[in-house]
Amino acid sequence: MIQQLTYSEPPIPGLVSIVIPAYNRDDFIGATLQTVRDQEYTNWEVIVIEDSSKGETERIVGDFGRSVTQSVSYSRNEQNLGAAASRNRGFAKARGEFIATLDSDDLWRPNHLSRVVDAIRNHGAHIGYAKVQMFQHGTGAELDVYGPTDDEVSRFPISLFNRCFVVPSATVMRREVMEVVGPQSCEHKYCEDFDFFLRCVSSGVEFIHVDDVTCDYRKEHAGATTERLAGTIEEVAYTILRYSKSPAVDRETSLSFAYDNLLAAARLHRRTDPSKDPSADPVRGGQLLIEAWNLRRKDVSSLTKGVAAVIRGTIGQLLSPGEDRTRHRATMDKRPLDRSAFETSKRLLENSPELKKAA
Repeated sequence: MIQQLTYSEPPIPGLVSIVIPAYNRDDFIGATLQTVRDQEYTNWEVIVIEDSSKGETERIVGDFGRSVTQSVSYSRNEQNLGAAASRNRGFAKARGEFIATLDSDDLWRPNHLSRVVDAIRNHGAHIGYAKVQMFQHGTGAELDVYGPTDDEVSRFPISLFNRCFVVPSATVMRREVMEVVGPQSCEHKYCEDFDFFLRCVSSGVEFIHVDDVTCDYRKEHAGATTERLAGTIEEVAYTILRYSKSPAVDRETSLSFAYDNLLAAARLHRRTDPSKDPSADPVRGGQLLIEAWNLRRKDVSSLTKGVAAVIRGTIGQLLSPGEDRTRHRATMDKRPLDRSAFETSKRLLENSPELKKAA
């Protein structure tokens, strides 16, 4: 069952509520907030949720709040709850017509809010998203631009089921989306954003792509999700399986995407040096090959490779015990979501008075 968020007050027209979760981000959050200050679109509020870390973040946010005329709030989780739970606390505090998510180590370009909010308004959409420029932490060197290809835009939303090219820090949504679709999943270790966006398209939420780079995305620093790529792709595969009954994509296509991602995750688990990716586990790689075979029983090679990998990996771990890598595995509920939940959310979305007014 999808749980919706409820708000006691109507949204403030035009206001963008910027939700920033933070955990040990003293080195980054000041620069992140500076890019909020530099926005051409000035009707915003900032909501920072620090996830139980201790340092200078509260002081940095306080100094920023005293330097601007917009509302800036700070609160702290007494226990470490994770990024999704922290964002959800911020979503619950949002007063604006729009909600923008911004990770505390990413940077916005000055036109980000103006470009994405205008796109949402002009197209009557619910969510707008732009491309991001990835850059190397430490050197600032520009890496790849991340976002959808032209083909993925034309095939949306089906294309989203194979690859999450919607980046939270480059996304703005109408607050009503939270009331209809509900908050982010706290069951996910890595892919709560992917789960949220698949839930949105499954519920009839309209997306608009802004074909422009409006956000800079920091890569390869301690704590980054990209450090745990094997576990991330594994969770992507299971998330696709969770939405195999979605009305936004036919079941065979979603199962094909899940199969491809299971194979990719198995390859990463088996071939990645665990010292570089703590989520990599050769035994898990073999188990995922067996699960891939279970989706396509004709693929006998996945079964034989999987069994062999499990045996080799288990023997290796017995001879040379190391870190318990099971803690990095996906723990989310893997059962497919019921189609009726999406239909209920879609009806709520269609009947939203605020969305009808905006259209």
